[in-house]
Amino acid sequence: MRHFLLLLPVLALAGAATWAPQAQQPACGAALLQSTSESWPADHALSADFTLDGKADVAYWKPDSTGAVLLVGECDGASLQRSWRFQVDLPSGCDVQHATVEAAGLLMNDAAVAGACGSTPPSSECIYLRRQNERRQALMDAGGRQLHVFAPGCAGTRLRWAKDAGGFLKIPG
Repeated sequence: MRHFLLLLPVLALAGAATWAPQAQQPACGAALLQSTSESWPADHALSADFTLDGKADVAYWKPDSTGAVLLVGECDGASLQRSWRFQVDLPSGCDVQHATVEAAGLLMNDAAVAGACGSTPPSSECIYLRRQNERRQALMDAGGRQLHVFAPGCAGTRLRWAKDAGGFLKIPG
């Protein structure tokens, strides 16, 4: 029993540090692929709640000469609701042949939050950032993620759902 209790903190830290996309794609993945004449590698697919509506979505990606191309589908079970195609260019000098895409967390940069929260009492900006991270943590706990496009050693781009904008925002970093 004592050994089991010692493993709990290790497992909690491991779960906090990494997140694996769903192994099984939603049923609408096939509908998304049928909606285009382009070829998309099956091993370059991700599934998570990218539109933050509580339902698993799907994304396919492939490297190209300047970064990566993504095909993202909003799913409702087997039904494809909407789709987007993105060209994400990476900074020059990046090894774009090794460009990759991952489902990433939604939390704001810890250093930015810490910088805003350095004063006592906390500033209104600090309170706002903490509340945003609490809201984003709740979305992540429900399966929500953003797409992070990057190459080894290079800054990347994040595709984050923005309901007010009716689509995805490209955010450097």
